[in-house]
Amino acid sequence: MVPRIITRTHYQVDEPAYLRVLIRDCSTPTSSDYSERLARRLTDRLKALGKDFNFAAAKYCVDLGKGLGLLTENNFWTWSAHVLQLISAKETGTSLDLNLSLQEQIFYFRHFLEHDGAAFVFLGRKALHVKKLPEQDKDWNDVANEMMDSVYKSYLDIATDIQDRAGIRLLLAKRTRHPYTGKSGSHQCFIHLKTMSRIGLLESDGREYFKQTASRSSLERFLQVVPDFKALESVILKKEWPRVASFIFGNDEETKPAWRNDGLLDRACDIYSRVMATGATLCPLNSLIETIQIGQIVESIEPISYDELMAIFRQAQAKTPTKIKFQVDRMGRPAFISFS
Repeated sequence: MVPRIITRTHYQVDEPAYLRVLIRDCSTPTSSDYSERLARRLTDRLKALGKDFNFAAAKYCVDLGKGLGLLTENNFWTWSAHVLQLISAKETGTSLDLNLSLQEQIFYFRHFLEHDGAAFVFLGRKALHVKKLPEQDKDWNDVANEMMDSVYKSYLDIATDIQDRAGIRLLLAKRTRHPYTGKSGSHQCFIHLKTMSRIGLLESDGREYFKQTASRSSLERFLQVVPDFKALESVILKKEWPRVASFIFGNDEETKPAWRNDGLLDRACDIYSRVMATGATLCPLNSLIETIQIGQIVESIEPISYDELMAIFRQAQAKTPTKIKFQVDRMGRPAFISFS
């Protein structure tokens, strides 16, 4: 069990929209590349879009892409990057829109929850009890030190594996010996907080962040279902993120009938075609299924589970075995799908 918090961060890399540019404009689904070359392309592309972004920050953005599971170690797309490409609009003109569509909000919530959920839980609980972050008479170093201390100690309480506990103790000891000072606290805090504000869990005024004033806010909904790190681990391990996202982002006052099997298959075929149009040699099942789930949440439909959609695919394959085929991973599990 590894604490779900991203630590390799940079204060300039504080907008999730930068990842959209990194994936769509600076990397590919098929070709590996050096991190420095991706970073240089990202710097040039963001400058063309009106963002003064230095090369050092761009390298951190590449690391963030890896930390969120969007890029492989060799810097080509994972299945998650395909989802981002499918749901996000390509930048046009000479400016970058930092706002996120509802589809993108759900996407980033899902992936930050898995890889950075501990920061979301800590900062969300903190925001419920203080007027703003950082608090009066405190700075970002105070926030960062308290966050890391809380996260590591809490994970020590719930981790049972001996090696996991030893690793967490080492992380805690290192952070205790070398607390955040200077600008390092802002480096650590901004990506978590800015993402939370962009997806609607917090509000912001410049570099100050605070809870929403509306009753039954998105933050309160989030903490209702993910109140602590133990609940976070349960949601991730049971793959319940669609249920959580639907509760946070769905429209309570509007319900629509579930898509029928043929409607789901039509959507799946369309998504498959769009994935293959990128030059990918295979279409990951995860990309296809997650894109469908995000679409259902946007339309206020209860998202179908991975297993339920796999059952629909298998039933369709049994009827037309030459039109639907699966490819397996190294463990022999279905990992890719093709339609003809």
